[in-house]
Amino acid sequence: DMRDYDLLFKPENIARLSKCCVAFLDSANEVIPIVLHYLGQNPNSSNPEDYARAEKVLQSIRPYVRYFNSAKYTEDLDIGDICVALGWSGGMLAARNMAHAA
Repeated sequence: DMRDYDLLFKPENIARLSKCCVAFLDSANEVIPIVLHYLGQNPNSSNPEDYARAEKVLQSIRPYVRYFNSAKYTEDLDIGDICVALGWSGGMLAARNMAHAA
């Protein structure tokens, strides 16, 4: 359900989460299609207007994202430096497994 992404893409929600730190993948090829889908657009869109809307969403939440990095979030979730991440499924599973092993 794309409404679950309200947690990350609505400024009022991510602002609250930013207190415990949020991280995003540093991969436009991964993040932009997610935002497009969240907006109800084709994730593979080639329409510049769709990308402008996605950019607007990302700019509105940028102040609340601690960092963009495609590798660091897994360990940071495990050690508690961040509490939320938009990451690859493999990275998220690795973070979960590290937490269970601790």
